[in-house]
Amino acid sequence: MGEEEEKKECCSWKGVQCSNRTGHIMVLDIHTPQPMFNGNEYLRSNIAPSLLELQHLKYLDLSYNVFGRSGIPDFIGPLPNLKTFSALRELRLNNNQFKGILTLSVGQLSKLERLRVNSNFLEGSITESHLSNLSTLKELDLSYNSFSFQLEPNWIAPFE
Repeated sequence: MGEEEEKKECCSWKGVQCSNRTGHIMVLDIHTPQPMFNGNEYLRSNIAPSLLELQHLKYLDLSYNVFGRSGIPDFIGPLPNLKTFSALRELRLNNNQFKGILTLSVGQLSKLERLRVNSNFLEGSITESHLSNLSTLKELDLSYNSFSFQLEPNWIAPFE
């Protein structure tokens, strides 16, 4: 099977949507439906850096899975010398049992409109430097974690 045929095949997979014009993967939705979350039907693994190959991705939903209680990978946001999710508009990483801190790299997703990392085991301080580059952000859900917030009131005002 050639590379073009493989690209077309993955566009027919459940949870994958591709651009009709370019064939690029635009949506990757591999969340576990909530009723199944209490069963054994969720993904159990780590998030692989190969996701970075999806440079045209606009929507990524990995919610309601179990990613080994690891932290949110640094490669989720752009880092020097790495490919990036530069087109990403919505990122859902909620209910995944992530632990650790919210990395500053998430704040580099400059086109992000919706970010959900709620209901994990994340901790540490959330400051303006984490989120200041997210000028297009319309929805932010950090609830049900153990964050301490050090944000100026005028930074939060646009969400009210």
